[in-house]
Amino acid sequence: MRTCGQCGNLDKRKNPPCKVGLPCYKSEKTGEYIRPNKCKKKALKAKISRQMAIKNARNRAIDAFQMWVRYRDNWTCVVCGKHIDPDQEGAKHLMHAGHYISRKYKSLLMDPKNCNSQCRLCNWKQNLEGVDERYTKYVIDKYGVSILDYYNKKKNEIKKISSYEWAELANYWENELKEIIDKRK
Repeated sequence: MRTCGQCGNLDKRKNPPCKVGLPCYKSEKTGEYIRPNKCKKKALKAKISRQMAIKNARNRAIDAFQMWVRYRDNWTCVVCGKHIDPDQEGAKHLMHAGHYISRKYKSLLMDPKNCNSQCRLCNWKQNLEGVDERYTKYVIDKYGVSILDYYNKKKNEIKKISSYEWAELANYWENELKEIIDKRK
């Protein structure tokens, strides 16, 4: 038996009811039963709520990761050496988690080797003028010259992260952040 292309109801009658209780109508082009607009709106709302859940998990993961980077580097800029007190009001906005390779490369977005704490000024300069020589020197001193090859290989990888993976990453980085804060106390 054929089923409705939108709601999945079996085509037992000419006009089967939709999941919401409204009758589907038959498309002239395809011959399949299609949901009325009210059902489409309800499905769209459900899709938007799923997208918001993914966005919230993504934001939680990125925020926790960036805060972890700040604590890992002791709230000190790796480029100019400026230190920010984490208890200071607005400290999160004064010290950034600066990426050596841009955030647009998703495979390096939350790579701890690609992200280091930078003061707001050094991070903005890097975004406008390119990577500072001091940042390159810091990265090479910390990870070795082979890190530049690692970045070039890794940035060309295609990485798609599902909603489940974003939630897992959020939990992982929140736990790592909690551990590093607990060690400091």
